[in-house]
Amino acid sequence: NLRQLAVLLDSAGQPAAAIDILKRAAALKPSAETHSQLSALYEKVGNRAAAIAELREALRLADYSLWHKRLGNLLADEGKFQEAARELERGPRDEASASSHVLLAELYGRSGDDAAQAAQLDLAIAAATDPQERQRLLQQRGYLYAKHGDDQGSAQAFRAAIGAGLDDTRIHMDLGFTLLRLRQWDEARDQFLRANDIAYSSSALFYAARCYQQLHQATLALKYLELAQRGADDLDGDTRKALFDELGYAQAAKGDVRAAAEAWTRSIAVRFDAEIAIQLAVAQRNAGQMSAAAATLRAMPIDALTVAQRVDRAETLADINVQGGQLLAAHRALADGDLIQPSADRAYRMALLAQQAGRDQIAIADFRQAVARDPGKSLYVKSLAYAYKRSGRLPEAVAGFKEALSLEPHNADLYRNLAYTQLTLGQRDDALANLRAAIDSQIDSASGNPDGATQGELQRPQEEYAALARRFSGTIYESYRPERGATASALPSGGLIPSQGGAELTYHPLGFVGRYDDALQVSARVLWTNEPTGLDIDHDSLQGGLGVRYKPLRSADFYIGAERLIPIGSNSQNDWLLRASFGLGHEISLQPGKSYWNYSQFYIDAGYFTSPRTTAIYSELNQGISLRASEHLVITPHVVLVDHRQSPDPAELSRIEAGPGVLLTYQIGRAHV
Repeated sequence: NLRQLAVLLDSAGQPAAAIDILKRAAALKPSAETHSQLSALYEKVGNRAAAIAELREALRLADYSLWHKRLGNLLADEGKFQEAARELERGPRDEASASSHVLLAELYGRSGDDAAQAAQLDLAIAAATDPQERQRLLQQRGYLYAKHGDDQGSAQAFRAAIGAGLDDTRIHMDLGFTLLRLRQWDEARDQFLRANDIAYSSSALFYAARCYQQLHQATLALKYLELAQRGADDLDGDTRKALFDELGYAQAAKGDVRAAAEAWTRSIAVRFDAEIAIQLAVAQRNAGQMSAAAATLRAMPIDALTVAQRVDRAETLADINVQGGQLLAAHRALADGDLIQPSADRAYRMALLAQQAGRDQIAIADFRQAVARDPGKSLYVKSLAYAYKRSGRLPEAVAGFKEALSLEPHNADLYRNLAYTQLTLGQRDDALANLRAAIDSQIDSASGNPDGATQGELQRPQEEYAALARRFSGTIYESYRPERGATASALPSGGLIPSQGGAELTYHPLGFVGRYDDALQVSARVLWTNEPTGLDIDHDSLQGGLGVRYKPLRSADFYIGAERLIPIGSNSQNDWLLRASFGLGHEISLQPGKSYWNYSQFYIDAGYFTSPRTTAIYSELNQGISLRASEHLVITPHVVLVDHRQSPDPAELSRIEAGPGVLLTYQIGRAHV
């Protein structure tokens, strides 16, 4: 018998000879048993492919379940997992167990047949009698669900594994990660905390902190991030970096910029990250560490940055320099960013920095760049116009204001600045037209907007227009008191020279030293007192004067001046008077839109008469209520306190007086605009 001979040869250590005998036997009389025996010998000598081929031939001749099992194992060793699983499923039924289903699940899994793998795992779970094996199988089932993105199924399987008694760090971490993906923050947090309770886990604490962040519990999130960083060295690089990133953001949100900078420094030590480097620089800047912040930004590898990151770096470096008062360095940083990614806004901010640094021509160039990039944005156009005006390039400023007005046709400030620029250039008619347009624009704004300009707010621009439109103004006053003596007058033309009446003509030169607020006034006046019996002028008291006054401050009614006193009557003076006067008043002129108003005024006039070398000071305080009688007439009952001091004072003119009075004011020819 050839098969028996083959067994003897194999037992004698001659498997090759045994194979030859069986091959001859199979050729003479093919049988399933011969091919099965030949397959076993091929497997023994390491010829797995021949073993598989012979076993297939045996199964062709006779379907025997144990041979299917053997073929399945051979195919598995050959890496043909799906074929192996199919053969194993045709193996002996009485050997079906949890372990066999696990093996099949593994083979189907390795072949990529996830559906078959899941089915075998379910059979294994159902067949498992060992609690620990069941726990492991449920956990494996959870992984399979997770592989296919079925987080609900995965969570259910992990929960079942925990319910079956599995209670280790890994299962709670697995369930925690699954719940994170499901955005079930509370339960995910509990799983991570349980994992950490079983054994300290920096990773579990970190992900618990993330859950607290999602639950908007910033204080607890920060607490667990700080706990997690104690074991940061145990984390993989990506997780360790993420921990330090989020710790930095949490500390920054708390306001502890130094702690934030420390966390971000550790993040960059793990792996460079341009975004975090910029955040680090900002934190260092906010902590007052300007040099460190600048060093952080300069150390960034420029070639490794994206365009957006390069721009962010430049912007942040500019902010740091601004905070440190280094305006030109900030300008250079913005210019670097602008070379990378030009923008109108950045050019505009560069211009503002140059302007603050006193580099007007650089500012103009930057403003022009902003306008060129966004010609329709009025902010850039009018800023350029103001820059031209500031640097004295007035014709260009006029053109700039006109262009800005084409974009903002109702901007009163633009009209006003255009007007004053034109006045400086001697374009008086155009200036007046534009100043009137400014007032009209304010009036239109007030009428069309409940929050627009009030009548009181319009008073100042109206007075500006009136001051520019007029070249001459005149004042006449007359006062009466029953007894002989000078009457206290609220007008500055009296005061130092006691008088009861007077007339004054004033010339207002336009644009003196670039000012349009009556900075210089040239005046001629005549003063007088009245006869004791009435209002007849005492001709012997007539006093003439020619003088000039200058207002050095725009914001205060303070004047200095000189006046030549010209004798007209026999009791008048022929002298020079040097004067300085100051006044404060509240609603002392006509108040548009009001029928009555409070009237308050303080006035002081100091003078020096050169020939007699006499010093005089006249001060006056008025308080009353003004009543509008008509469009031009105002009646003001008031009380007045007057102090007149003179040194030397041989005529004993120094006095203090107080009493009630009534002031009648009639304004003629006021420019109502």
